Amino acid sequence: MPITIPKPTNLIPKLVKAKVPVWLVAAIVAADVVAVQLAQPKEPICTLKVDYPHHSTSVKKYSGVDAIKVNIVSKCDVDQSYTLVDATILEKVGGKILNHDFLQVRANADSDQRTKAFFKNLWKTCKFGSQVEYAGKARGEVHLVGGKVVSVSDDSGKYFPQKCQITAK
Repeated sequence: MPITIPKPTNLIPKLVKAKVPVWLVAAIVAADVVAVQLAQPKEPICTLKVDYPHHSTSVKKYSGVDAIKVNIVSKCDVDQSYTLVDATILEKVGGKILNHDFLQVRANADSDQRTKAFFKNLWKTCKFGSQVEYAGKARGEVHLVGGKVVSVSDDSGKYFPQKCQITAK
């Protein structure tokens, strides 16, 4: 059975004619605004945060290779199941922009923080020594618990210099 909320605004003309104090009319209008907002379902809010690409010490430590890495986090105000993204590391070399793409990458919701999904394995091998500038961008969708899907996108902003150029490998 749906809840019926009375419309106090219909009372305002009658209250004004009855010379009700202004503060009481204002309180009735405020109650109407609150009632309308409470009756509307809240839309989930999700964001994507793309960090700047960087020379990865963790990839070097655990894999023994130099790499440029970009970390991404999706975050919602409700629990999510997983996030899918198409991510790109943009490399600026001699006035040209090269795209290094990661297509349809999936990260499940974190087991401890169900509102977040972390992308920590997006990297490309690089040759250490050359100064190159990088930026990151991503777009995708968050799949929430319950089936709703929310579109998200972000970029790291400006290009950041790193001493490693992505290789063709």
